[in-house]
Amino acid sequence: MVEQKGENELILEVDRVRYFYEFKTPEFLEVIEEITMVNKSEETITEMDYELREFRSALQIIDSDGEMLEFHGTESENTNEITIELPKCKGIHPQKYRTIRLKYVQYLKLKPEQNIIVIKIFHHLRSTSYIFVRPSKRYDFRVTYSEELRKKYPEMKTNKSRHFFDIYLPSTDKYEYEEIKLRVLHELPDSFKLWYWLGASFGSIWLLFVCSFLYTSINITSINIDNLVNYVVVGIMVMTILIIIRSWLFFENMHKHLGKFDKIYQAIFYANVLTITVIMMLVLMQKL
Repeated sequence: MVEQKGENELILEVDRVRYFYEFKTPEFLEVIEEITMVNKSEETITEMDYELREFRSALQIIDSDGEMLEFHGTESENTNEITIELPKCKGIHPQKYRTIRLKYVQYLKLKPEQNIIVIKIFHHLRSTSYIFVRPSKRYDFRVTYSEELRKKYPEMKTNKSRHFFDIYLPSTDKYEYEEIKLRVLHELPDSFKLWYWLGASFGSIWLLFVCSFLYTSINITSINIDNLVNYVVVGIMVMTILIIIRSWLFFENMHKHLGKFDKIYQAIFYANVLTITVIMMLVLMQKL
C-alpha cells in the first residue's frame, strides 16, 4: 500500500481506504480507490510508492483537489509497483492527511450458467476499509461473501438492498493484505421479466389451441381450411411478439440474465415455428 518506512519508524501510513465499484454493464465496471493517508514523519513527502497488486486498466491518479498526478514504474522487481509524484508545492506536510483517488476500469467475465461476477478486493489490514458497490442501471443485484469473512471481522457492518451494497471492515494491527472476494449477481427487474412471461404465455396458449384444434379436426371431421388460415395469421402475430420481446432484451444484452428461462422461451418460439410450418403444409395439401 502507500506506506514507506524510515530507519526506525513508519513515515507514511494509510488511515482509510474507500472502494467504489460502479457497474456500467453487468460485466464492465468503473472503480475508484480513495486512499487517505497521514504523514507520520517530520519531513514533507512529495512522492510515495504504491503496490497495485495487479494490472489496472486505464489507470488515473487524482489528488484531492482534482489535479492529475504523475506516476511511473519503480526500480523494484515487482512490476505492479509504481511511484506517485506529488507537486513540489503540494507535498504532504508532517502530521497532515492527504487523499488521492485511483480510477480505473475492469472487465470481468460472467461465470457460465451462474451469471455471477467475482470482485477481488485487496484489503489492507492496517487501515479501515469501506466498500460501495452499485449495480448496472435497470438491473437489480445481490452481493454475497464467504461466512469466513464475517467470522474474521465480527465488527464488520453491511448495508444492502437490490440497488446497493455497502460494507465496512475495521482495521487491525497487521501490515498485510488480504484478498476479499464478493460475488455479484445481476438480475432483471420484475417489470422486465413480466414481458418475457407474457411472450411465453402467448406462445404456449396459442400452441395449446392449435394442437387441440388439429386433434379435434383429424378425429371428427375434415380440416377446415379457413380455420387453418386464421390460425396461421394468429400464429404469425404471436411469433412477431416473441421476436420483438427477445430482440429487445438481446439488444440490451439482458437475455444472459434469464438463465434457463431463456432456453424455455426459445423452445416455445421454435415450437411455434414448427407448428405454423405444419399448418401451412396442411393448407397446401387441402388445396391440391
